[in-house]
Amino acid sequence: MLYSRRRALGLITAGAGALASPSFPQSSDQHRYRIRPLAGWNKINGFVPQSGSRFTCTFEAIPLAAPMSGVVALNNGPGQSFTQPCLVRFGPSGTIEASSGSSYAPSSVTYAANVRYFVRWVIDLQVNQHSVYVRREGVATEQTVGVNLPFRVATTTLDNWSAVSDSNPGGMFINDFEINRDRFNITKLFPTVGYEWVSRWDNGYSRSLTSSGLVDPYDPDFVLRGDGPNLAIDGAGIATMSGLEPRMYVYAPHGDRKFKNVEVTFYGWRTPNETPHSTSGLIVGVRSEHQDADYNGSPCHGRTLYGRLLYAGHANIKKELAHVSGGLGYVEFDRPDNGFRATWSGPNGTMEPSKWIGMKLVCRNVNTDSAVSLQIYRDMSGGVGGGNWQPIFPAEVVDAGDWPVTRYDVQGQCGVPPTDILLHPGTSVFIRNTVVTTQYKWFSIREIAPA
Repeated sequence: MLYSRRRALGLITAGAGALASPSFPQSSDQHRYRIRPLAGWNKINGFVPQSGSRFTCTFEAIPLAAPMSGVVALNNGPGQSFTQPCLVRFGPSGTIEASSGSSYAPSSVTYAANVRYFVRWVIDLQVNQHSVYVRREGVATEQTVGVNLPFRVATTTLDNWSAVSDSNPGGMFINDFEINRDRFNITKLFPTVGYEWVSRWDNGYSRSLTSSGLVDPYDPDFVLRGDGPNLAIDGAGIATMSGLEPRMYVYAPHGDRKFKNVEVTFYGWRTPNETPHSTSGLIVGVRSEHQDADYNGSPCHGRTLYGRLLYAGHANIKKELAHVSGGLGYVEFDRPDNGFRATWSGPNGTMEPSKWIGMKLVCRNVNTDSAVSLQIYRDMSGGVGGGNWQPIFPAEVVDAGDWPVTRYDVQGQCGVPPTDILLHPGTSVFIRNTVVTTQYKWFSIREIAPA
């Protein structure tokens, strides 16, 4: 979604047999719908079509009576009957059920009226099977409704969801329906809980940004900055960045929106036969005010957390508290450690060129907002099936106040302790590189929940 999360949207009130199609942007995220009893099928809205792959849907359901009959269905095209590929039912026997072929599988998962139920629905289009898990509000563990149940109708694509309540009393609310794929059909590791930004490089308009400070004419939040930067956007989804120290920034024009707990995703293509700098690679900075930093006037705005997959093979998390000459405002020792390397198949263990490599940086607060956790994930499949995302580090990198800057007086110059934890939101998220030409695509930033 390209807008802030909306919690209370319109109610769906269709006449018998009619379809209700609210005029929201097509998205994998829909929010709050009331399904009235005996009002016919409600076709909600389309989502990013899923074809021949495995994906997960999540939603919150509140049945307004118990027992009742209320069904949520996934379908290919408009759904107006019970003969749809896969269904979840709040059934007349007082249990939550999942379709299994032409019937429903037996279930012992009971429900009560006016209680929230969080549904996780795993769909496998390759074998036409689905699995359903439910967690009741106030309960920590999920219950299994059914596993690997056959579709009612075979299909290779699902692109809509719909709902009906065919009993009176009945009715239900369906809230926050979401598919774990983003606009580019790439898997979301964590659900979106707030703002989501996505690149607009595939809008059909090619353009070039050729100096620092230029704003994408089709996206006021996207700014090219850095030393000698150049960015060519082809209009078909790819941005090619080059220059001495180029950066692609995302931030609101007036700084009136900030990013805190985020999952940042993009794919990079390393150009072959280039000699990289030691800091060349796939690099993203978060919780940053770096857009306002400079060596002389405002070094303290350099506060940033970085996730780095370097072309030379190293992988690490880097912390900066001040933007000063010689890199003295960085923590001297990266995490997990300065020598940590990812496994690559390029020469001498370097990142291979001429291949789309996916990178995610997940940054979120932990331990009741007292520490920050970061992990890098990598996809080497080019995004097939949403990507095969694997963590780079054996465990998440956690800063709990034991990761100090030791080579610069940040206390005296910036008024923060050398062990300062970057717990607060930052204005910008940015991708940077050094002295190489790199192609990028499928860039997104999503707000997620703290751990």
